[in-house]
Parts: sequence; structure tokens; C-alpha cells
Amino acid sequence: MPAGGLAILAECIQKVCSLQGQRATSNTQEQEEQTLAFHV
Repeated sequence: MPAGGLAILAECIQKVCSLQGQRATSNTQEQEEQTLAFHV
């Protein structure tokens, strides 16, 4: 794979990681609500 492709891949991974980081806070709340629903 050419170095340019690796750079593009790295950018995509960083974007995905940052997106997941932003969602992580809301995701933990959603998961807690889901687990509570399962226990009921």
C-alpha cells in the first residue's frame, strides 16, 4: 500500500476514534438504561 493510502487510512481512523469518543458519553448512559430495562 502506498504511503498516501496509509495517511488517508490514519485520518479516517482518527476521525472514527474522535466520533466514538464523542458518542461514548451518551452511549454509556444508553447502555445503563438498557441494562436497567433488561433487569425489569
